Amino acid sequence: MVKFFPELKDIAQMKPQPTEGEQFLLNFLEKYLGGLNGEFEVFFQAHWDGGFPDFVIMRKNHGVLIIEVKDWNLDSYELEDEWTWHLKFNDSRLKSPIAQVKYYKDLFYNTYSRTLAEENLHDKNMYSLIQTAVFFYGLNRKPSQKILW
Repeated sequence: MVKFFPELKDIAQMKPQPTEGEQFLLNFLEKYLGGLNGEFEVFFQAHWDGGFPDFVIMRKNHGVLIIEVKDWNLDSYELEDEWTWHLKFNDSRLKSPIAQVKYYKDLFYNTYSRTLAEENLHDKNMYSLIQTAVFFYGLNRKPSQKILW
């Protein structure tokens, strides 16, 4: 069973509307998580201390997955380093999606859950309780290999 927060009918009324990639992932999660054993909670565009992770998926007694969705054409970007990307057409730098999801994960440990922070001090494996992912919607792997792999 999967519960969405906000509910799917309310997400459809949101301003701004979900991007094409976010809508694709919403449909995918509704279809495939609903058929799995266990209860999942999916938070869409949740407000976390000034941040808005696209998706936070929680499963009690199992863990958390934070997903950032990007509908980007990766040919427009250059990888400066792991944390900074360079947008070619206007010479601007921006935080990489990898840095974004790491920031959200660290917020969980350092701000929202004192228990997780304390447990992480004693057992470094606790940091893996929360996983992160970046979903590049519409990605053509061949041209993007130079930036991601």
